[in-house]
Amino acid sequence: MIIFLLSLALAEGPTYSFLNEGEPAPFKGVLLNDIAMKEMVVEDKLKVESCQIEIDYHVGRANAEKQLQYDLLKAETTAEIDKMNDFILLRDNRIADLEKQVKPQRPFWWMFGGFVLGTTSAIATFYSVKD
Repeated sequence: MIIFLLSLALAEGPTYSFLNEGEPAPFKGVLLNDIAMKEMVVEDKLKVESCQIEIDYHVGRANAEKQLQYDLLKAETTAEIDKMNDFILLRDNRIADLEKQVKPQRPFWWMFGGFVLGTTSAIATFYSVKD
């Protein structure tokens, strides 16, 4: 911790000075002319823009992959829903066909037939025993 604080105390911030031709530099360091400085600034901006382009590319690619996965799942789900709706339609048609084929029992006719048969047999028995 002490070494860190000591290095901060000894470290100098960036220093710059504008010089005219022939003047001595007020500090030890690297002297750049305007063209070199502009080149460094342009190179820095180029690196920033290049990084931003690469970030945009990777983000766009990731978004495209996720959109593709979403679209595939949506298509699969839609196909499954259509398939199930077709199965339901087939089932309902089959039920309707089977209901048309089934003849419902008519208990009234069975009861009426039993009554007529019973009455006829009773009358026949009555007349056969009477004679």
